[in-house]
Amino acid sequence: MAEDSCKSLSVKDFMAGEQVCIFYGERSNADLLVHNGFVYEDNIHDRVGIQLGVSKSDRLYQMKEKLLTTLGVSA
Repeated sequence: MAEDSCKSLSVKDFMAGEQVCIFYGERSNADLLVHNGFVYEDNIHDRVGIQLGVSKSDRLYQMKEKLLTTLGVSA
């Protein structure tokens, strides 16, 4: 039977009227906004992903690529 509800399980019993808190995980504000519809002002897990790379026109490209490969990082 389908219901318009969400069921959660707890590792402890709660008293009627007791506050229940939900842990959303260590998520950035972007993840929280997209998946849950809110952001947290003092979110210590907020972050921005930045993709970096080495230009193939860099005269030191081969040396940098070798070093990055040694470190297990893609150029």
